[in-house]
Amino acid sequence: MNYSIVHHESVTHKWTGLTDSRLRHEIIRRMINYVVSDLIKTSENMIDEIKPSDIEQVRECGKSLIKMSDATESMHKALKKYLRVNLYQHERVMSMANKAKETVSFLFNAYMEDSDLLTNELQSSLNEAKDFENKNVVARVVADYIAGMTDRFAFSEADRIRNIV
Repeated sequence: MNYSIVHHESVTHKWTGLTDSRLRHEIIRRMINYVVSDLIKTSENMIDEIKPSDIEQVRECGKSLIKMSDATESMHKALKKYLRVNLYQHERVMSMANKAKETVSFLFNAYMEDSDLLTNELQSSLNEAKDFENKNVVARVVADYIAGMTDRFAFSEADRIRNIV
C-alpha cells in the first residue's frame, strides 16, 4: 500500500477545504512521522531481541539494530525512486539546475577577469589587504560572494554584466 495515499486520504477526511500548500505540508509531516515512528519501534524491537550489554555485542550481532521495518523500507525506497525520476531528475528541474551552473560559472569568470564588476566594498577589502595580486584569495572572495547570492540576484547580476560587456 502506498503510504502517501493513505496519509492523503486521512488528512482530506479529517480536514476538508485545506489549501494545496497546507494539504502537502500535513501529508509530508505525517509521512515523516510514520517513517520515524516505524524506525523507532523496529529498532526498539531489534534491541529487545538481541539485548546487547555493550558495544562489542552490538558489533558482533551480525545485523543492524537501527532500521525501519521491511514494509516501511520498501515503501520508502519506492517513494525515493518516484521522487528521483519525477522530481529531482524532472526536465524542468534539470534545466533550472543547468541554468544555475552556467550562471555561477559565468559570474565567477566575469568577476575573476574584471574585478571592477565586484562591489565597491569587496574591491576595498581586497585593496586594503593588498590581495588583488593573490589569485587564490581573489577566487575565494569571488566564490564566497557568489555563494551568498540568492538565485534571483545571481540571474539578474549575470544579466547586468552581460549588458555591460
